[in-house]
Amino acid sequence: MDNHRLRAMILKLQDRLSNDDRKRLHFYLGNDVPRRIRDDPTLGGTLSLMDSLFDQDKVNEKDFTFLINAFDEIQCIDAVKLLREHWRHNQSDAHNQSVESLSMILPPVINQLFEDLDEDKYSMQQLLVNQKNTCGNNNIMINSNNTNINQIPIMNCDEKPQHPEFKKKQLLKSRKILWKCLLLFVLLLIIGYGILAFFSIRNFADIRQLKTSNNQSNKTIQQLKDKVEQLEKLMPTCTDGVKNQDESDVDCGGAICSKKCLPQQGCTSSSDCARKNCDTKSKKCLNHTFEDEFNQDGGVDMSKWKFDVGGNGWGNEEEQYYTDNYRKNAWCENGQLIIEARKENYKNKRFTSARLISKQAFLYGRLQIPENRTYGNTMWPDNGAIYLMAHLGHDWTTVTAGTATKSNNHQWHAVEVSNATIEYMIYTLQWEPDKMEMFVGSNEKQALLTRIFVWEKSNTDWTQWPFDKPFRIHMNLAIGGTAVGKHGIDEGAFPQRMEIDWVRFDEQ
Repeated sequence: MDNHRLRAMILKLQDRLSNDDRKRLHFYLGNDVPRRIRDDPTLGGTLSLMDSLFDQDKVNEKDFTFLINAFDEIQCIDAVKLLREHWRHNQSDAHNQSVESLSMILPPVINQLFEDLDEDKYSMQQLLVNQKNTCGNNNIMINSNNTNINQIPIMNCDEKPQHPEFKKKQLLKSRKILWKCLLLFVLLLIIGYGILAFFSIRNFADIRQLKTSNNQSNKTIQQLKDKVEQLEKLMPTCTDGVKNQDESDVDCGGAICSKKCLPQQGCTSSSDCARKNCDTKSKKCLNHTFEDEFNQDGGVDMSKWKFDVGGNGWGNEEEQYYTDNYRKNAWCENGQLIIEARKENYKNKRFTSARLISKQAFLYGRLQIPENRTYGNTMWPDNGAIYLMAHLGHDWTTVTAGTATKSNNHQWHAVEVSNATIEYMIYTLQWEPDKMEMFVGSNEKQALLTRIFVWEKSNTDWTQWPFDKPFRIHMNLAIGGTAVGKHGIDEGAFPQRMEIDWVRFDEQ
């Protein structure tokens, strides 16, 4: 059977199918096609599905109601309209062919009828001619070879000749004509009723099909919804209690799930963790044991910090006096901690500043401070000092980090950070039992991008590695002294400040 027109229509139909339409169609016809076709809702898979329906003769050029019903069940209205329009076009072609067939049958009958009429007309004309020839003269002269002319007597035209055979013949021909006319009328009547019945049956079939579809649509839609819900239960989600998709732990982390992982849950990067504190070595989110976001306006949170007060030079002949919770030297504003050095006379010192120490001590983990200086110091440097960030006033583009111990005073390394005084930089200490690393980055995703300093434990001698006990966080802004003031003090540059966005410590 020639299915080229229907195939062309199906190709045209593909442009109107969305990806969801294809998935619903493959699911609905899952029992009618092989599984490999059902599970391939692509353009190629849909064309293979149509080929399978052609091979099973469920769809052909004369009857493709199976396909119309399928699209109707999945509520693909555009496809239904297109296929029904093709159906009506096919039916119209069939009707035209029927009329053409009748037109091929009727002409011979009609021609024969007219031929009989012509024959009767000719007979009647011949009869009239004969009668004319027999009237008007009483004699007809027959001359044969111009000799022996004989005179034949002819009857008079006034006489009423009787022709029984002729009348009988005329009667038969009249009846024949009448029957042929009646037959032609019956044929035309049959054709009219046939056309009327054809369109009536077609419209009835369409109405019946529409009623059947409407009656079953609600039931089918509900069945499809139930099956979709069953499939959704089998599909991986961010709430199924299983580690799947690109999750770094059960239902958290990764790019798909919005939920972030809690401490001790798995992670591959800091973006997987709620606190953005993934330990890249253990692949776990760290415990957030200390944090200060400085969100309160006013004084420093004294439950977390204390002030280191004095003006004794701090071992470096520094010129500032560290005040005790003096709001002009240390305060919180707009979510930041501000430590400001000012040029003012105070207790025999020409400058004032602030030095904060965390009340909590820390051991092993990750310390992060945006734009800050910190070190641990009890009896310096016997117990060790960790310099996460030292920024010298005469070299604004260089950041230094290092350690100090009894045996090694100091271990330093510097990197160039051109925007250190323009933008917030995150300074990170990654502290492990046998290694210490310090980093600088412009944001939380790049916090570990640039390593400033690394020092690994070589032996257990405390004079070389005293970093096996808790340390506190120190933040201060110093002025002058032997360490940083060898280039002098620009007294016209004050006040100077250091702004700190937050401080966090994640326990390993």
